[in-house]
Amino acid sequence: MIPDDMIDEVIERGLTDWVMDSAVVGVIRECIPMDDPLTVRQHVLEVVTAVVSRGMAELGDTPREGGFHPWKSPLDEALARITRKWDALPEPYPQGGELFWLRNTPLGKEEAERILDRWDAEGIL
Repeated sequence: MIPDDMIDEVIERGLTDWVMDSAVVGVIRECIPMDDPLTVRQHVLEVVTAVVSRGMAELGDTPREGGFHPWKSPLDEALARITRKWDALPEPYPQGGELFWLRNTPLGKEEAERILDRWDAEGIL
């Protein structure tokens, strides 16, 4: 099971902007210092599963013409798509939106505000 602090960090980052795949990788690598690409990938997929299945974010792309284009596929198909694209990368980690983007939903924005309030109260900010 993925630690809540990783999920919180991804949702908080989504408060002001869409979150690219490499940012999720960065969160994982900050929270669990490691450099095993397969373990990092598994954690990324778990974070994506958590935020999407909880209704806090949606997966999509940001094409050249602009905007966020949500994927219409079910989560299991989206995860398979991410895995296929990741397997095809020449490097072990994505470089800025190659695989996916996350956009907070209204529920995710509310949760991000609660996270910031909690961090502020705890003196983390």
